[in-house]
Amino acid sequence: MLKVLKAIKEFFDNIDLFSLAFWLACISVMITSVISIYHHFNPPDTIKRNGYEYELQYYPASSIVEYDCTYVLKETDE
Repeated sequence: MLKVLKAIKEFFDNIDLFSLAFWLACISVMITSVISIYHHFNPPDTIKRNGYEYELQYYPASSIVEYDCTYVLKETDE
C-alpha cells in the first residue's frame, strides 16, 4: 500500500499543471459524452417542465422535444 501511495505522489510531482488540466478536461468531456449517449438510447419515461409532467410518446404529436424524443402532457386521473 505504501508503494502505491509513493507511486501516486511521484506521478503528481512529475506532472505539470497544463498536463493535469488537459487530462481533467478530457475526463470531464468523456463523462459528459457517456451520459449524453446513455440518454440518447435510453430516454427517461417522464420529464417535468414548469410544474407539468410529460410522458414519452413514440409517435409525433404536438408536444415538447427533448433527448431527440417526443413528449406529451401526461394525463392524470383527476
